[in-house]
Amino acid sequence: MKSGLLWVGESLGDEMSKFLDPLIIEKVDGTADRWRVATTFRYQSDLGGLITVPKGEVTDFASTPQLVWAFFPKSGLWDGAALVHDMTYRLHSFSRKKCDEVFLEALEVLNVSSWKRYTMYWAVRLGGWVAY
Repeated sequence: MKSGLLWVGESLGDEMSKFLDPLIIEKVDGTADRWRVATTFRYQSDLGGLITVPKGEVTDFASTPQLVWAFFPKSGLWDGAALVHDMTYRLHSFSRKKCDEVFLEALEVLNVSSWKRYTMYWAVRLGGWVAY
């Protein structure tokens, strides 16, 4: 199965960032923290255009160390933003800074509290170079 992020660089004409599809996932058998996207998942970004994550893509959502799981578990309200961020990083779809800015934008769209979204943003800005 071919895996990757599909890009359509055009806006849908609506200049408001939003998730266009529900995130439907299924557990990957034999893994502790891997999930497979069950249906196409799209995010319309004011910063990055239309981002489409194809069915079958695998993610671990937020790659956070166990030490911080009490405040930032691997999965939560931010799952869609984490999935988009994982894919943009993996494929180097933008500069690392722009990938992180799209992540911050998506966190806001999902109504993640300000202190959490900026903490998550600065965590990827400071440590994301390891994964990019």
